[in-house]
Amino acid sequence: MSVIILHPSITTIMPQPATTITGFESLDSDFMVCFPRTDCPQRARCLRASAYESIVARKCARVIITNPATEIIPSCPNFLDQKPVFYAHGITHLYSQLPYDVARGIKRELLSYFGKNSYYRIHRKERYITVQEQNYIRHCFIAAGLDPQLICYDAMIPVFQSMSPMIRK
Repeated sequence: MSVIILHPSITTIMPQPATTITGFESLDSDFMVCFPRTDCPQRARCLRASAYESIVARKCARVIITNPATEIIPSCPNFLDQKPVFYAHGITHLYSQLPYDVARGIKRELLSYFGKNSYYRIHRKERYITVQEQNYIRHCFIAAGLDPQLICYDAMIPVFQSMSPMIRK
């Protein structure tokens, strides 16, 4: 396995680590990771640092690693927060607990907001619902005099840093 270190003059092969971190299987194999450094102040919260072992353990043909010789700075340009964003997936049962007239009004409002194509892509689970869109749906329920607890998505999907193609409009 070759490891590419992002520095103009360095390319090196590094051994595979003995242990792996779970939970990062959804990341692409070409996701750039940080070499494990104990002196990095953001390591505990950085997705690139936490995903290193999981990406390398896949035994891919190549792994992209930021330069381990880079000076540690508080505002790292490669930092990605490892806390996932939760996207809603599917609205097949969104209206099931609502009175017909109210459900029709909310559906009309959502069709107007999303547009017909996006709305039905969401309905067919071809696209996730972003946090901002979830807030709009919550607003529609509140405006209709309903409890937002009645909102029922088919699933909540954790996604790291908006890297899924199912998020784009």
